[in-house]
Amino acid sequence: MAKLNIFTANDSYYDEMLALEHFVPSRHAYKLEIRNEENSSHFSFQRIRLPREVNLAYSRAEAELIPHWKQADLVFVATVEEHLMGYVVLDVRYLPKTVRVTDLVVNQDARRCGIASAMVSVCETWAQTNKYNRVVLEIPLRNDPMVRLAQKLGYAMNGFMDQYFPNHDPAVFFEKRIG
Repeated sequence: MAKLNIFTANDSYYDEMLALEHFVPSRHAYKLEIRNEENSSHFSFQRIRLPREVNLAYSRAEAELIPHWKQADLVFVATVEEHLMGYVVLDVRYLPKTVRVTDLVVNQDARRCGIASAMVSVCETWAQTNKYNRVVLEIPLRNDPMVRLAQKLGYAMNGFMDQYFPNHDPAVFFEKRIG
């Protein structure tokens, strides 16, 4: 079996990164319910089954991707035998002692093979080595496969924000304390 290699990317990978299929197929979504009462607010997320599989558009337009990668603090790529399998984008500027995973994309044909898990693990190791306290995954609310991955990897939901992404999708945030 070929070995997965994960390493820091440079701009020579951008064309291959752009060529990856950024959409996400899903049979589930999340319904957000907000109840505001006199002295409190209640939020609930309910996983619902969709009547058919849908392809969710990526949260960033293709024209925004390269500027986003250039602005990122770190981009890792995953390859197998020189073939790009995926990438992950990290940001460490805005939250103290926190590594934010702003993008995680895996080639459509290679999904559900452990590549995303391996890339998140590399992010956690990098964060710990560089003295960060937590890793936060920024996930579009409708991206059920990524929510399930976060839960599988031991991440806990720690918030949400409406109209967070450039396409105005709401985000749900999952975090893991490290170190």
